[in-house]
Amino acid sequence: MPVESLSVAGRLPANTSASMGTDGRLHLAALDAVAEPASLVALRAAVEAMMPRVDLPEVVLEVFSWTGADAAFTSITRRRPGWPTCGSRLPRCWWRTAATSG
Repeated sequence: MPVESLSVAGRLPANTSASMGTDGRLHLAALDAVAEPASLVALRAAVEAMMPRVDLPEVVLEVFSWTGADAAFTSITRRRPGWPTCGSRLPRCWWRTAATSG
């Protein structure tokens, strides 16, 4: 056993936050919670206010429009889905309704 480990093991009986269980495992006491600084709370609120609220189906469709990844998917009927390429939001409404109902 390394010397450092023996040094730590020698201090274990005096440490009230650590103990050895009857199963031979080391048990550590929980740490006290530290209050979040006001600057962190303000930063979190500012970042959350900047983030847009979007539904997951909208994100998927947006990524598909950038990458063309939808071409890798095949319908059960083996037909290509009839998504219009005109940028219409109607298919997104259909997708959102299908993804959230049920």
